[in-house]
Amino acid sequence: MRAQVAALPGDQFWTLFLRLYPLLIVKTTAGSPVSRVERVENSVAEGFLEKYGYLHQENHRHNKGEVTSALRKFQWLSHLPVTGQLDSPTLQQMATPRCGVGDGRSQPAWSRRVHNIFQGNTAPSGQHRRIKRYSRPGEKWYKRHLTYRIVNWPRHLSPGQVSLAVRTAFHLWSNVSALAFREVAEGPADIRLAFFEGEHNDGTGNAFDGPGGALAHAFFPCRGEAHFDMAERWTLDGLKGHNLFMVIAHEIGHTLGLEHSPVRHALMSPYYKKLGKALVLSWDDITAVQQLYGRAEGQGKKRTGRVFCCALGNHMKCLFFPNWRIQTICSFSYTIILFICTRFHVF
Repeated sequence: MRAQVAALPGDQFWTLFLRLYPLLIVKTTAGSPVSRVERVENSVAEGFLEKYGYLHQENHRHNKGEVTSALRKFQWLSHLPVTGQLDSPTLQQMATPRCGVGDGRSQPAWSRRVHNIFQGNTAPSGQHRRIKRYSRPGEKWYKRHLTYRIVNWPRHLSPGQVSLAVRTAFHLWSNVSALAFREVAEGPADIRLAFFEGEHNDGTGNAFDGPGGALAHAFFPCRGEAHFDMAERWTLDGLKGHNLFMVIAHEIGHTLGLEHSPVRHALMSPYYKKLGKALVLSWDDITAVQQLYGRAEGQGKKRTGRVFCCALGNHMKCLFFPNWRIQTICSFSYTIILFICTRFHVF
């Protein structure tokens, strides 16, 4: 496994190296002609592949075949040329901000999901005898009404802003499924959202690594927890930092039992996704949650795109646009609406 050293910018390489350094055990072969830098790159890559489930985390040297197979799986999920080689695009992708949940079961889950689509099995488990469960036993909720609690808040955002982002992120999923969510201010909750820095008793592999790298991670049902890196620059205006609404919506997907998606524009893609003009949920996101929990009931749960704007609709209508229809408000730019709410202390 050889790396094209000159093609990878130095800052990206060393950023990835420092993030994965605690996981690394340098593995070299006696007499190997590779340079010291290439050996370090190989070790960084293997540490990454171990962390995200492409290689088994065992304290031994991985042979060339194991590493090549792991790289091919990573490249497939990342929409890179599937070469099995540690080339520059592969190293750069490894340094891209992403979710901290592993990818090891993403391909099998996606294959089952597509198979069910072609077989016509789109009902959730329990509603159709032929349907195969999308998640493994114990990794879906067996109730439709779930509670959630915001444990703490990040710097740079007010509790009101965070609450709105969380509420709208949950609404994104209830909009397209039979699930319903309710916030509780204290006490037990099915899903808990919290911000931490560095090591936070989730194990060495789940320790946060500072700005960039792993932005957040979550646990599948029924643990019901989503953790976010306090060291990140969280934002809701789309200017600097990472959009908290998008990351929360992604991590909620994991708490519901969804694996990472290989679909490039899916919310459940493992890589950070900016909020743009396109729909927030892709067909693959919607299919995944509906295969677990069924479709939304009624006519009020059909919008799957810029729901953050729609969540502000009634509030904005009363405060600023009393003569406008909600549909007109929802067509506004998400950034503009949030800026107005923040500027005039609407939250």
